[in-house]
Amino acid sequence: MAKRNKGQKSIKVTQKGSKNPSYWRDSAGNHKFLCLHCLKSMKGTSKCCGFNTYHLGSRPRTPKITAPKQEWKKFFDLFITGRACENKGQLHQIIKLRKSYGLSTTLAEENLRTLTDTIENDIIGVFDIKRHEAVEAHDPDNNKLMQQITTSAIRYNSLPTEKIERGKEYFVVPFFATYNYRFYIPSKVKNFDIQKCRGVLVPKQYGTQKVMGLSVLTENKKEVISLDYQPDSQYGYRQELYIFESRVKAMAFRQEFLSIVFELLKEKDLPYLPELVGTVNLDYQRVSKKAPELLI
Repeated sequence: MAKRNKGQKSIKVTQKGSKNPSYWRDSAGNHKFLCLHCLKSMKGTSKCCGFNTYHLGSRPRTPKITAPKQEWKKFFDLFITGRACENKGQLHQIIKLRKSYGLSTTLAEENLRTLTDTIENDIIGVFDIKRHEAVEAHDPDNNKLMQQITTSAIRYNSLPTEKIERGKEYFVVPFFATYNYRFYIPSKVKNFDIQKCRGVLVPKQYGTQKVMGLSVLTENKKEVISLDYQPDSQYGYRQELYIFESRVKAMAFRQEFLSIVFELLKEKDLPYLPELVGTVNLDYQRVSKKAPELLI
């Protein structure tokens, strides 16, 4: 006959063969972080032992620091594989720790190799300028120059990002990259090419909602651009974009824009100036035939 429970706490039974013991699950669902050097866990992201903490996610709960080595070994085997880590320093530490527990380091080493072998061409998009190919410009006339360009774009009916429609095709004229109140000018004239794009929904930088972006349709590119922000990275700068509803409007703006900035480009002694003059003249001729009223 079963004994009656006289108020004792019920015992949680882990299912046989379970890979995630119940006492390692955090029922509150809070995101947690782990120091890979002293193995302290914390609720918020911060530095510990002089290093950034490792994001564990919301499910696992770390063993106590004084827990047996076997328990820590199983925890690392389940949750600290290094497969999704994007920090090379943390990956090196994960490999070191897993080796100390006699665990496989294949996933972490493959991820580290991928991050190490990534070259700039793999992550630079059609609207990005590689840092070593950018020419910096900073002078008192920057604001005046920017005002001239903005006025020209408005005159040719450039669209603000909030007016982009999903599924509709647009024509984009890339401008310089701007960062820290400086212009970063492309060293190659192809960076001023007009790109045909389509409006698409993309995830917002922060949060779960989606915002309007652009899918590049030219030059065999399959790239989706978020218009929510203009990021810079250790590899390159994102160019600013002017968006038009027709190619002829994009050409009309580009020929005027390049004429406005010609003196600045000449001052920087960029090698593509003759080609740029040819682009301006060709744009002018095409617009004159298709929509001469735009040039008045």
